[in-house]
Amino acid sequence: MQKSKLKKITLITVIVLLILAIMPASAFGLQYVALGDSIAYGLSDIENFQVRGYADQYADKLGLAEGTNYFNLAWPGDTSSSLLDDVRSSGNSGILRSTNIFTISIGSNNLLGPAIQAILQLYSIDMSNPIYANDLDGRLMLLDLAAKVQADWNDEGITPVQRFSRLTDQYRLEAISLNANWAAGTTFFAIHWPIIMIRLRLLNRKAKVYVNNLYNPLLPAVASNSYTTLNMKSLSDRLQRNMNSINSTITKYARLYNYRVINVGGAFASAAYSSPATTPLTFSIPHAIKVAELNKGVQLNPEDLDNWYWQFFAACDPHPTSAGHNMILNLLP
Repeated sequence: MQKSKLKKITLITVIVLLILAIMPASAFGLQYVALGDSIAYGLSDIENFQVRGYADQYADKLGLAEGTNYFNLAWPGDTSSSLLDDVRSSGNSGILRSTNIFTISIGSNNLLGPAIQAILQLYSIDMSNPIYANDLDGRLMLLDLAAKVQADWNDEGITPVQRFSRLTDQYRLEAISLNANWAAGTTFFAIHWPIIMIRLRLLNRKAKVYVNNLYNPLLPAVASNSYTTLNMKSLSDRLQRNMNSINSTITKYARLYNYRVINVGGAFASAAYSSPATTPLTFSIPHAIKVAELNKGVQLNPEDLDNWYWQFFAACDPHPTSAGHNMILNLLP
């Protein structure tokens, strides 16, 4: 009788140990994974020259440590296709299975990528050039763009306003091409998104998932435009229609795949863009052009933090400011 009882205890112990061995890490405590693009990565919230975006701050709020129970798998430039590759990757499956909180920010580059490409093409800048391969925040590309916009003002030929109006005038070939690329990006997102969520839920049924919808980065340019001939409202409206389509796709599958939509787009749309300290965005093509115009004779010097280049950089940066990242953080539960 005693021997039989001991065998049972031993068997139970072995079973418990086997169960513990295959249980995900999340069963023993909180684990958080951030997925997505440069917004989830943390651009452009810089604290002591380190990226500290909403995901990092959310991990702090949850009391988690990066590399231990917080993992940021986001990467600048990622599109819905990139995220689909990430969730399909066998190298990520273990961490995706063991997580109990996800935040996702994806889809912006489906539209922003073609927009950036269209702007650079106005000045014959090739964004696929290898020198930009590790240019995560785009400062090298923007340095080249700043030089060419400044040259436009200096040579007294075609002005930057005239050049950029090729994108704001919806009947120009450049604008038609941009519209077509935006439509393609929207279509690809509609195809990729349900597959992404199917894969994620096959790996992890129980995790809480928070998905940011998209914000319109052209809002500051519409709010304050130094050049009335540059119709930023038209460009913004065309972009917003595509963003609304992507946001509708995100909302459409929320109940089916049990995730919560974080209304970043709505929060940014209702924000005030008059105060530099509280504005969630600084992206403004008209302001970038004006900065270059006011500094026609001033040399570009990115090594000098007071140089006009950094004003130009901020005006060309579509990412949330520190205030913008804090706004996203405060929307998360």
